Amino acid sequence: MAEAATTRGGIALLDLITDAWKIFKENFLTILVITLIVQIPLSLAVQGIDRINFLSGQQSFVNQQSNLIRHNKSSEVDIPGYVRATVELGGVAVAIHFFGSLGGALSFMAIVLVVKAAREDRKVNYMEALKKALPRWPAALITLLMIEILLSILFALFIVPGIYFYVFWTFAIQMVIIYGKWGWGAVAASAELVKGRWWRVLGFSLVLGLMAAAVSGLIGAFNFKQGVYISDTAFTVIASIVAAYFIVAYSLFFFDMEATRPAGQAPPQIDAAGEEGQVDDQEK
Repeated sequence: MAEAATTRGGIALLDLITDAWKIFKENFLTILVITLIVQIPLSLAVQGIDRINFLSGQQSFVNQQSNLIRHNKSSEVDIPGYVRATVELGGVAVAIHFFGSLGGALSFMAIVLVVKAAREDRKVNYMEALKKALPRWPAALITLLMIEILLSILFALFIVPGIYFYVFWTFAIQMVIIYGKWGWGAVAASAELVKGRWWRVLGFSLVLGLMAAAVSGLIGAFNFKQGVYISDTAFTVIASIVAAYFIVAYSLFFFDMEATRPAGQAPPQIDAAGEEGQVDDQEK
């Protein structure tokens, strides 16, 4: 599969969905191993953290104190204990989110490389993809952290600007792994790619996002034993593998956006880290 089917303005949504499925099927074992190696251990670690009895006790304490506050029983509230427990729970939530981002960034970049190879009628195994993605891992995490901070501020102030810039920054992580960008450089490169096609990116993102949410909800609905470690673990594995399809779809969309840049819009210069990956690809 050298190139996805495109129209003059870019790939059609239905073609994107079907072509992503073809790439997903043809490279399923590679994607599966990447997911199992990277995403699953971190997901299990997060579940382990979330199940510590201490955390359950802290959450119960916070809920109890919150109920007292709501019922105007401030004299019974343990203010120091309430503040301490809230801060500790907040710290754990941040840690859980960090672990999720940690694995997500690495597996995302590795799958981007799998899609890139598929579009060029090449095969890349899981070890090659992870080996190329690993050096860009810190850059991806810094970029993700910067985006999350900026979007948190924007969404807290005004919803519309948050959505506006979220769409512009959709392809920032692809810029990290393909062009060696990071931080603001990755964000700016993504915004340049989206410029003039903002509504198209929003529409595609909405459809893919709704599809992912529907599939995720369906998977969760079959987990009749929520709270049971083995059951939750199994469904975490299934959900992570299914989510990989949508990474393939977003990656395919990115490469189609690159291939159909408007006239006069040049791609970004490849930084040293990205150039190394490009050379490696050509040598193979």
